[in-house]
Formats: sequence, C-alpha cells, structure tokens
Amino acid sequence: MASESPPPVPVTPAPVVFWSRRRILIWTALALGLLAARGPEFLASINPPAEFTGDFVQDWVAARNYQTGHPVYEDTREGYRRHAGPNAPAPFLLPRNAHPPGSVVAVLPLAWLPFPDARLAWNLITLGLFVAAVGLVVWELGVRGWGPGVLPAIAVGVVCAPLQLQLQLGNFGTLLAALLAGSWVADRHGWTGLAGTMVGIAAGLKLFPAFLLIYFTATRRWKAVAGFAVGFLGLNAIALGLFGVDAFRVYAIDIAPLVAAENESSWMNASLVGFWMRLFGPTPSHGILPLVHAPEVGRALVVLSQVVVAVIVGWIAWRSRTPLARDRAFAVATAGMLLIGPLAWSHTFLLLVVPLGMLAVRLPAGGLRWVFLACLAAIWLPANYPAQMVIGAEQAQLMLGDQHTPLSPIMNLTIASVLTYALLGVFVLTLRLPKDSPDCQI
Repeated sequence: MASESPPPVPVTPAPVVFWSRRRILIWTALALGLLAARGPEFLASINPPAEFTGDFVQDWVAARNYQTGHPVYEDTREGYRRHAGPNAPAPFLLPRNAHPPGSVVAVLPLAWLPFPDARLAWNLITLGLFVAAVGLVVWELGVRGWGPGVLPAIAVGVVCAPLQLQLQLGNFGTLLAALLAGSWVADRHGWTGLAGTMVGIAAGLKLFPAFLLIYFTATRRWKAVAGFAVGFLGLNAIALGLFGVDAFRVYAIDIAPLVAAENESSWMNASLVGFWMRLFGPTPSHGILPLVHAPEVGRALVVLSQVVVAVIVGWIAWRSRTPLARDRAFAVATAGMLLIGPLAWSHTFLLLVVPLGMLAVRLPAGGLRWVFLACLAAIWLPANYPAQMVIGAEQAQLMLGDQHTPLSPIMNLTIASVLTYALLGVFVLTLRLPKDSPDCQI
C-alpha cells in the first residue's frame, strides 16, 4: 500500500489590488441599494411564518418523536399535530421524514423548543457556520485587503437565491457547506484525519458527500479515509443507539428509494440524474413531456455519465502531487459530487463554496471568466428565473408546485435545465484551475 503523500503546504497567491477609491464608492452605493430593497425579505427568510413549515419540520418532528417515545419515521403529519397542536397551521407536510437517521441526531438538541423557535435557532447557528466557512475559504485562498468588500459581500449574499431558499426551508445546505469547507482547509494543512472526519459527518447527515472518498483514496490520504469512517460510523452509531435498527431499516427500504424515484425527474433537480430522466423517463406529476419515452435509456445514460464523472475525478486526484493540484482535485470532486448525485436542488449549490472561491480567485483571465460569471449568475438567481423570462411569471410560479402547463422537450432542454448546465459548467471550469502558481484575480 502506498504511503500517504506528505502534508500539503498551503499556497497563498499574490493578491491584486481591487478596492480603488472609485470601486469602493460604486460598490458601497450598490450594496446599500440592494440591502434596502432585499434586506427585509432576507431577514424574513431566517424566521419564516409558522405555517411555512419547509424541510426542517420533518427532522424536528422526528426528534420530538424520539423524545416522546414514538418512531422517528412515523407519519410527519400525525407527529406534527401531536407536537405543535391540532390547530397548528401546516399547508404542506411530507408523509415521512426523507432524511437519514443521522440528520435527526443533529436536530435533537433543538427538539425541546417549539417548532418556530427551533427553526430560528437552527437557521442562526448554521448560517453563522456558513458565513465563517466563506470567510475561511476567502482567507485560505490568500485574498487580503478585502475589508471594503464586506458590505458588498453581505449585499450579494442577501440576493443569493439558494441561500434564501436554504433559510426558508431550514435544510442542511449551510451546515454541509461548512463541513466541506472545513475539510478542505484541514486537508491542505495536513490534518487529513480531521478532513476525513468532517466529510464522514457530512455523509452521515446526507449520504451523498461520501463521493469525496474518491478524492481521499485517489490522493492516497489514508488517514482521511480512516477519519471518514470515524465520522460516518460514529454518527450512525449514535443514531443506532438512540433510534434502533428499525429506523435504519425503514429509511433504507421504504423511504430513500421512494424519495429518489419521486424527485429524480423534477425540473428542480439539477443533477445529471434529473437531466437524463427528464428527457427519457419523467414522472407525469412533474409536468414534463419526454423527448422519447424510454426510461431504460435514461437510466443507462445516468450510469454512463456517473461513471465518466467519477473516473475524471479519480484521475485528477490520482495525478495531484502539489498543493495546488490537490486544491484543484478537491474542487473537481466537490462539483462532481453534486453533478452525479441523485438529487441536487438549488440550495444544494451552497456546497460549492470551495470550488466557486477557487474559480473566482484562480481561474485564468480571459473568456473562461465570462463563462464562470454566467454560471455564477445562473446559480445565484431563483431556479425558475429563466422560466419567468420565457413563459411568464404566472407559469413560472406554478412550476414551484408542479402545477404548470407541461413543458415541451425544447422547454425542458432550455428553461428547465439551466441549473444543470451551470453545474456542468462549474465542473468543467474546475478542470481548468491551475496546478502551479495561480494569479489572484481579486
């Protein structure tokens, strides 16, 4: 067995002066305008009305069920009525918690709070971790003298649709992004065991981050592989001790396959799974007309594209011998993780904080930077924004509940697949990141 490669030496690119006096004035004025226009809406998303239950409610109900001696994967609607009161407003609730048992462990400390208070606490804690992760990535990439950019950065964050959606739903995107950013920082400083543990915990919460094992294995970071096992198995051991074997059986057999099948062809699923299944085997409830109804072709293309992406990620990681090359490999693996996963929602794009940071700072000047900005704009805007421009605001709004007029194959390939193209663009652009001395662009 090959020995683990030596600890990387973090590379700090030489920064370029960006904040001239004129730019400070322009960006400050723009930031104040954005904050005035969108700030109140963003703050409201941190603490939505109680009737907007979002995603957090399923984990809160499961955690409350454990406290009261009920099965964690009991019917969510029944549990919600029990814990929030029979008259508590809840226009939409999933039948059962769609998240792994490990996610319930993460929410247990907040289970004693009423639902609105628990969600607010969750959003404040995980948003704080995400902001810290962004700052850590910026610092680690060697960007200095960015004090004048704090206000514009806050304003740009306020208008970030994935972030606002994450807060409204109370999902795990901000927490997972912080774990992956922390793993990258730990890895490049030689704390490979900690890097693997953080990814293992992320995989225990949402499973798909386990894809990053390809990066750790191909770069021969065996301490990270061991750390992954500690994080993943440790979190699941806690869940097993608390919830019992039956919770894992119900999730693995009854819930996970059903959730994947019901959502794989949604227009909101930006992964390659969503792209191919929308083309060849869409679920009728999603309101998409297939190019050709051939689900077996779609699934074959899904497997083929997943294998191609996994091989590319493994090859890039295997050939990484320098700190910068390993940085690039981590970015490629993170983008590939979302690309080939079963589900990639708009708020899942928050997990790209490390790849997007590298692209912003290290991507060579020229036409590729315009491609990056186009991908970034597609990610930043609401998922149904292209539909608003093409088929109108009314139909675009109906798309959020799959109540729209069925989309033709052309509409599917255009307005319904913009996020897939943006994610694929990010993946391809990470392959163009430098392996030697980068020139900082900020």
